[in-house]
Amino acid sequence: MTAEEKINEDLTSLSGYTIRDIEASDIENIAAMHKENFSDCWTADMIKGSFYSDGFYGGLIETYDNREQKTGTCIVENAPQFEDNTKKIACTVMFSSVLGEAELLSVVTERSFRRKGLGELLLKRYFDKLKADGEKAIFLEVRESNKAAISLYDKLGFVKIFERKKYYGEETAVIMRKEL
Repeated sequence: MTAEEKINEDLTSLSGYTIRDIEASDIENIAAMHKENFSDCWTADMIKGSFYSDGFYGGLIETYDNREQKTGTCIVENAPQFEDNTKKIACTVMFSSVLGEAELLSVVTERSFRRKGLGELLLKRYFDKLKADGEKAIFLEVRESNKAAISLYDKLGFVKIFERKKYYGEETAVIMRKEL
């Protein structure tokens, strides 16, 4: 089974969830997610700038009202209920790619969906896309205090290669790399 088939199989078990590429109509909602989850967040204009650039890769997992579902397995237990059948973005990833190397620009998971495996699933899907398109490595930077993210990146095969002292004001940025 290919990685893509495995991911699609994983998604089949996600009752009420869809994985897809980011579209222009998602930008405002993604910016709102950033504002809710980060102190120094990406704005809609920043996201638009990346979205319309060559080498942009971005994806999301969205959920729908699942109150009516009676069957199926879902890795997101106790998912929030919605008043109507509106979509809600649970997780997003964004990458920039140039000359065979990619940078993970952003990954954000809504608070109520964290620690459920969605971020890992979405990252793996886009690692496969990047590799299929000829990318050789992925870089990222993360706040030294973001232990949950660093733990996930370690699990996904990233290695620490550098630190930028006081990159985030008084906080150090950890630079990591993963070979594809």
